[in-house]
Amino acid sequence: MDDDPTLVENFNNFLSSCLPGESFPVPASWQEKMHEVRVFADARVRNRNDRLRIWLQGEPLRFECKFWAFDTEPKPYRKHKWVKRH
Repeated sequence: MDDDPTLVENFNNFLSSCLPGESFPVPASWQEKMHEVRVFADARVRNRNDRLRIWLQGEPLRFECKFWAFDTEPKPYRKHKWVKRH
């Protein structure tokens, strides 16, 4: 990965303030590690707001900030209790 301080600072700024729909292009030097970077970025954004996610999107590749509208954990399944009626 490229250790260009300006690039890293810009990416950190993106993670600190991104809103849904905003994106950051994946630098060519990051492409072999882009999945690991996405996992790291997603964790950073979730710490800021648990409704935000970072996804890899499109051509050219970019990290995109998305709003997650679903619950983070599914509700537990409860088996319906049938009542016998006479």
